[in-house]
Amino acid sequence: SFVRTNQMSGAWVALVIKCLFRKKLVLRTGFELYRFAKQKRTNFVKRASLFFVSYLCYYMADLVIAATSQDKIFMIKNFKVSPGKIMVRPNAIDTACFNSTQSWDKRKDRVLFVGRNSKQKQIRKLLPYLSQANISCDIVSTDENIKFLLDDQDDHKYLGSFDNRKMPMIYNNYKYFIIASQFEGNPKVLLEAMSCGCIILYVDAPGVTELVSQTNGN
Repeated sequence: SFVRTNQMSGAWVALVIKCLFRKKLVLRTGFELYRFAKQKRTNFVKRASLFFVSYLCYYMADLVIAATSQDKIFMIKNFKVSPGKIMVRPNAIDTACFNSTQSWDKRKDRVLFVGRNSKQKQIRKLLPYLSQANISCDIVSTDENIKFLLDDQDDHKYLGSFDNRKMPMIYNNYKYFIIASQFEGNPKVLLEAMSCGCIILYVDAPGVTELVSQTNGN
């Protein structure tokens, strides 16, 4: 028998269980937490703590599941994890639900943004640029504070949040999907949008460029 994690956050609990009950540890990282901390320029003490916990987890794990090949390279370089110990398994989406419905009339006059209001997602920087370019944006987010970023003079709209089962219909309403993140791991919203046939507008950023390029065969 074994114990498995779905993210690095909280993985120390699984590590304790492994040690106490002598179970195998399957460490699924989600996004690589220490890599994100470096990209966010988190303070030194927090980064050092994350490094220590991550090192212990990688060292004790029987199998490590990384979301991207870039994360695998990062683990090998920074934590000296044996390459044979790491399996790359990207995030999965249900393509039976998330697929392009060609018969629907996709909106060409607006772009779709899906995500939270955070420095990483750069929505605060994105909206003024879109306004200058006379591009209107519809925003899907669980963060209602995004409403306060909208200027009455602009034509951007906050649509609210939706159950994931309704998101294929949302994506299929738009020809263009925009993602402006500074960095990502293996973003499911991007995978969902591409699976629904959206044209992707994106910033050249780790975790985004590689995914779009691989999908386009570049």
